[in-house]
Formats: sequence, C-alpha cells, structure tokens
Amino acid sequence: MSECNEKVKSVFYTPSEREIYIREHIAEMDHYSIMMEKYESGLEEGLQRGKGEGKEEATINIAKAMLHDGVGIDIIQKYTGIDCKQLEDL
Repeated sequence: MSECNEKVKSVFYTPSEREIYIREHIAEMDHYSIMMEKYESGLEEGLQRGKGEGKEEATINIAKAMLHDGVGIDIIQKYTGIDCKQLEDL
C-alpha cells in the first residue's frame, strides 16, 4: 500500500524530485537484481557440491560392498577410481 501511495505522490514531484525518485528506484532494483543473482549462484554452487558429495559417498559404498564380497583391490581401484590408501582405510 505504501508503495502505491509513493507512486501516486510521485506524480506531483518537481522534475528534480522525480529524477531523485527514479534514481532511487533504479538503485533499489539494481540491488535486488544483484542479490537475486548471488542467491541463484549460491544455490547452484550448493547443488553441485551436494551432487559431488553424493557421488563420492555412493562410490565409497560400492567399494565397501566389493571389498566385503572379496573383490580384489586392483579391480575395485579400476572401477571406482579410489586410491589404494583410501581402500585400505575402508
């Protein structure tokens, strides 16, 4: 409601007041755009990081299952890409 009142008042502004009003409005919109861009960028980064962590966890679970079933370390390394030290820690 106050935004609407402000727009109605702007009709009666002098040219210099109107210019100030427009510049402030543009600055607010620019700020909003920048914040949305940063939010979307952060969201995308978080999703990508989460996907990577999920894939890594799945690979470790597969390697554990293969170890449990007696599959050789060299074969597990070949198909999972996990290094020998990590496999020994599992």
